[in-house]
Amino acid sequence: MIFEREINNDHSNDDRVTGEYSSLENLENGSDTFLENSDVKISSRQRLENLYFAREVCNAVEMDAEDDLYEAGFDADFIDQIKTIVRALPLDDRKRILSYPAEIRKTLFLRWAEMVKEDFANPESMVEFLLTNAKKYHWSIGYHLSDKDIKPEIDHMSGDIKRWEIIGYEEDHRNNDLPMAYYSMDYMSRYRGKGRSRFLYVVRAILTEDSDNPAGRHFMDYENKWGRAARLSVVCKLDMHAIEEKVARDVEKTLNNRG
Repeated sequence: MIFEREINNDHSNDDRVTGEYSSLENLENGSDTFLENSDVKISSRQRLENLYFAREVCNAVEMDAEDDLYEAGFDADFIDQIKTIVRALPLDDRKRILSYPAEIRKTLFLRWAEMVKEDFANPESMVEFLLTNAKKYHWSIGYHLSDKDIKPEIDHMSGDIKRWEIIGYEEDHRNNDLPMAYYSMDYMSRYRGKGRSRFLYVVRAILTEDSDNPAGRHFMDYENKWGRAARLSVVCKLDMHAIEEKVARDVEKTLNNRG
């Protein structure tokens, strides 16, 4: 029953995003005092948009992963402990730990559920492994925008995701005209195209050009904060319009409150 996930991501009435997620947390160091700290200067509307966008995406991906944790057999207390640890991480580490593609996430969680059952693992060791592994392979999340409803390939026996990829089709002269798919690393660098794209595909970004990387080779344009690869693994699909509307409301509220 895993997919397809709902993509209506206005979670304002969802119990899972209350508490420390109800106000803008310090996305850069993991605390919740970003706006309350008088020493912090908000340089521009764009900076706020970047921060709120990152928060909304991380929250949505976390909720997606939470569903997989439940389906893998973890109880609510264990999942709450996982969430508490992850929410305290710096922004870069949150992105790393949330970068596991949808097609491998449930299988990975099932393995950890067995280890927890045998008392070989706990929330701290699970988070440590997931983060260490993501760092080892230079994983993070990127943002691919499209009006195409790209659906996962489903295993008809289990109902789980078998594969979910974005296939490149734009020839890139930097790669001998091989077709590439693209993603941005932040909101300000997003693809704007002709009008607003409906779907936001959160994809696994690989922040290295190591040709021996087991997850495949990505090419980075660090100056413009873009990445590209022949295939992109999807972490989850979100409603870009809903996220942008939420970000806009939160930005206006923050700016108005600061006078």
